[in-house]
Amino acid sequence: MMNAGPTNAKETLFAAAVAGLGDLSTYGPPGGYGGGSPGPFGGGGGGYGGPPVGPPGFGPPGGFPPPGGPMTPGGAPEVNTTRPLIMNLVSAVCLFWGVVSFPIAIVGVVFSVQAMNAQKVGDLSLARAKAKLGTILALVSYGVAVVAAIIHWLSWFSAAAFSS
Repeated sequence: MMNAGPTNAKETLFAAAVAGLGDLSTYGPPGGYGGGSPGPFGGGGGGYGGPPVGPPGFGPPGGFPPPGGPMTPGGAPEVNTTRPLIMNLVSAVCLFWGVVSFPIAIVGVVFSVQAMNAQKVGDLSLARAKAKLGTILALVSYGVAVVAAIIHWLSWFSAAAFSS
């Protein structure tokens, strides 16, 4: 035997609410997982995982890049060639403690400039290798300068101790 109508107040309110909604197939999640309908409020977006459909002129054309993705349009991330150049110039100018430290820094400057030129041409793998070598030479130059400074200070203090 079928129920002819609502039997209590709760069922009566539910039946009235359902009757007022009309076709329930227009409601549901917007877009996503096979498209769904846009619903009574319009829009719908590009679905889950897809770019949102928004007003024209919002954001760059084609959407925003993924987090951690390349920031240059249509290319790989650029190589930082300025850091090794600055490190080697600081080493050459400020850390002039040893005769060996200065030439190492100058060679590092040469490799850093070569990395900049390789990046301008578009050879990113060569630019990355030259920039890495320039950074290593700057660190070696710092190390040689520190060792030379320690030897200099030790010899100065030992000479002062023996003279008195």
